Order: sequence, then structure tokens, then C-alpha cells
Amino acid sequence: MRMGMSLAVLVNELVTNAIKHGGRRVEMKLYVKGDVVMLEVCDDGTGFPPDFDPATSANLGLNLIERMSRWDLQGETRYLNRSEGGCVHVTFPLPPQQLAVA
Repeated sequence: MRMGMSLAVLVNELVTNAIKHGGRRVEMKLYVKGDVVMLEVCDDGTGFPPDFDPATSANLGLNLIERMSRWDLQGETRYLNRSEGGCVHVTFPLPPQQLAVA
């Protein structure tokens, strides 16, 4: 239940940021590869500035993303630029009870 709520808050924050700071299009992917869940939220905006560092650029939204990803989901985040915008990748382990079902 806790992971589900954390994932919902994380998705909401990532999509909201992509809409606010991106261009016109937001793309979200969520998939499982082996025992790892991968979440990708990308936009077609200008991307992250060259000196972007989530630790020093942190505002309330970035702090929330980092805390949910790392503490609640035991995962990690990556902030990337693409030719057509920015992309945030979050990876975290599939919960143990889901491994038996998958």
C-alpha cells in the first residue's frame, strides 16, 4: 500500500513538472524488466540546464521526487536531456510479493 501511494505521488509530481516546465507533449512509460520497475517521464521542452544538479537545484517538487524515489521505493533517479526535451528515469525494485506473480 505504501509503495502504491508513493508511486502515485511520484508520477503526479513528475507529470506536473513536465507539463509546467516542458513543451506541449508529455510521454510516460512504466514497465517491468526482470525484478526492476522502470518509470520514464519525458517532455518536449528545453530540457535541463547544463549545470543541473537535483541536490543543489532542489525545490519542494525535486525534493519530493528524490525522497519518494530513494526512501520509499529504494530506487534511483536520472535526469537526462534528449534532442527534443528532458526526461526523468526512475528505477526501483519490484516488491517481493509481486515477483512470485510475475
